Parts: sequence; C-alpha cells; structure tokens
Amino acid sequence: MDVDRYSISPPGAELDKEQRIVVRHSKDGNWNSAHYAENVVQKFNQLGYDAVADIKGENGKYPYGRYMAIYRFENEDETYTYEYTSNQYGMKDSGRSNISCNSYGNSVSCTETENQVFGVTGQKTRTATKDITYRTFYLWLYDLGQKDSEGNLRQVLYSAAMTSDDYCSEKYIYNQLIEVAISTMKVGPQSEGEVKIDTSDCPRS
Repeated sequence: MDVDRYSISPPGAELDKEQRIVVRHSKDGNWNSAHYAENVVQKFNQLGYDAVADIKGENGKYPYGRYMAIYRFENEDETYTYEYTSNQYGMKDSGRSNISCNSYGNSVSCTETENQVFGVTGQKTRTATKDITYRTFYLWLYDLGQKDSEGNLRQVLYSAAMTSDDYCSEKYIYNQLIEVAISTMKVGPQSEGEVKIDTSDCPRS
C-alpha cells in the first residue's frame, strides 16, 4: 500500500514532548473518526509523547494539557474514465489447407480449402470507468498556551496521510494512516514523501 504523507509547521513553532497532548476528533469529515481517538492517543504515547483522549474523567472534568491535537478522517470517492485495448476473437485461417481432388473421365479437378481456427482476429480500443476512494487522515496540533494577534490558538503543526488503496479493510487502512501521519510528522518546513506498507497479511475489505 502506498501512502502519501505531508507535514508542516509555522516558523518558530516548537513541540515539547514533556507537555501533555489532549486528543480530540473533529466533528467534520467521516463519522468514523470518533472511533479512533484511542488509536491516535496510543500512537502518540508509543512515540514518547504524553497524550490522553479528550474525554470527561470520573471527576466530571476534561483533562488538561499544553497542546490540543485535533484529527479527522475523510473519504472522497472519484470516478475516472480510461481507455484500454482488448483482443477480438473469431475464426481465422490457420495457415494450413486441405486439398480435395475429383476425377472426371480423363480430367482431375482439385480444390484447396483453408483450415479455420478460433483465435485473435484483431484488437479494439474500449472505454471503461473505475471508482477510487481516497482516504485521508488529517491532524492539527495547537498550543493552548499561546494565541496569535487575532486571539486564535497558535498552530504548532499540521500533518496528513492519504492512500487510494482499497485492498485492505477500512479499519486497517485508517490505522496505517494514523501510523504514518504521526510517526513521520516533524516541526519545521514542509516535509512530504511516500511510505510503502506491506499489506500481504492485512484483513481484506
């Protein structure tokens, strides 16, 4: 599976791993986003961050943190048209023939008949359509302790991962997008590339 990744942050942005990240899903985008909060939290923690889900605790309060991570998934369906060449089949000369002769008194009359076989008789250009689903994981990190001149929270980082692969189950794909987007994110100038993932044993869609 090929996954395109992208990350960028504003000039001067910093991300302190020692400070807690509170993870929240965006209400925009795919409804399935809400089901992956713990997966996002787990990936942050595996990489050494202190992350918790933005869920009200037993004390009735939401967790505090220095940063807020907001994520969402989006699925975008697209149909494209393409041309392809296909073989046409039918009966054609085999390159061999039968000769049949008949005699009439002192004369002989012979006829030659080409042997026919079934095979490729030509090619034809055809048009077809294909449906593709692009699945994207978006992630924004904000510094809850800093605001810009307009009073908005300071954005620390933006990261995203996208694939059009549909061989594996959606749940598997979503988790791979989380893995790529968080593990390859970095504070600094634009960073992008492609990550190849072995899907030989993934659950089928």
